[in-house]
Amino acid sequence: MNDHLYFWYSTLKGSSLKKKHQLLESYSIEQLYRMTIKERSCLGLKENESFHWEQLFEQSKREGIKVLSYESEKYPLILKETSDPPLCLFYKGIWEDAIFKRSLAMVGTRKASKNGIQTAHLIAKELAGHDITVVSGLAEGIDGAAHRGCLEGQGRTAAVLGSGIDVIYPKSNEKLYHSIIEKGGLILSEFTVGTPPLSQNFPQRNRIISGLGYGCIVVEAAEKSGSLITASFSLEQGREVYACPNDLGKWTAKGSNRLLKEGAKIVTGAQDVMEDLFYVFPPRKELPSKEGKNPVEKKDQKILDAIERGYQSTEEIVQQTKIPAEEVRFLLTKLEIKNIVTNSGSYYNKKP
Repeated sequence: MNDHLYFWYSTLKGSSLKKKHQLLESYSIEQLYRMTIKERSCLGLKENESFHWEQLFEQSKREGIKVLSYESEKYPLILKETSDPPLCLFYKGIWEDAIFKRSLAMVGTRKASKNGIQTAHLIAKELAGHDITVVSGLAEGIDGAAHRGCLEGQGRTAAVLGSGIDVIYPKSNEKLYHSIIEKGGLILSEFTVGTPPLSQNFPQRNRIISGLGYGCIVVEAAEKSGSLITASFSLEQGREVYACPNDLGKWTAKGSNRLLKEGAKIVTGAQDVMEDLFYVFPPRKELPSKEGKNPVEKKDQKILDAIERGYQSTEEIVQQTKIPAEEVRFLLTKLEIKNIVTNSGSYYNKKP
């Protein structure tokens, strides 16, 4: 294997990632390595003299960090299909051959609402029950909820970092970082060990998150959220984009609501995605439930019971069901989309 040579090649300066891939169409990685510095310079490749790549490669191995090169049989085909796949991926955890054959990206704002956190957790848990790998970015808010929900559903999850694999960011998710590894998931990065979480790293990180999923679910995103960058990458990569409906007045959801307006597909549960991507994700197993119905279905029924006798305001529904107002608004929106309830101004009723 030439993992060490791809590592070296990824550290060279002077050429973009796209140009480096183009050079690999004309030269093998061994040929590039055997060239003189002057010959490589003529191709636009410059040595990083301050960068001791061999020492760093050995350090990675000592710290239990594995390196996966572009030519490896394990390298995800789904990521190779994107325009600028990383030359190297650094990872910790168990890399199963099938981990990215049934995978979805799930992203959202760091400053998520309570309802957004609950929604991400629940959908990720449901996806785990369908044997779907949930890919996200280990950030606070929606990302963390997606990883935790998947783990709770006893599924596989992969976290893509915007820093070196040994730099846990944010520190508040250190426990989650270790839980993902311990429970059979993956921590991934294209950045070398020791790389800090610089702001310019995250758009690069986002293209990998989208590239590892057959679709991208934006649970809750503000107007300028980095999650919208991930959604844009998904569209460029020919993947499906989904969004969860949210309260129209909530600033943390303006971006995801705009995605819906622009044509993103509506997701209120894992089943919506499974039905849409049935040709990619044939049915395997359902999430076991001791209670027969999941919590969202029970809350739906509570709301339907509350409006059984005629139009009710949101406040009246909150009083009767004891469900938080924020969650009631989300569930009402979902029931409207499913054509189960209707609203007249700020009052709701069951459809006849």
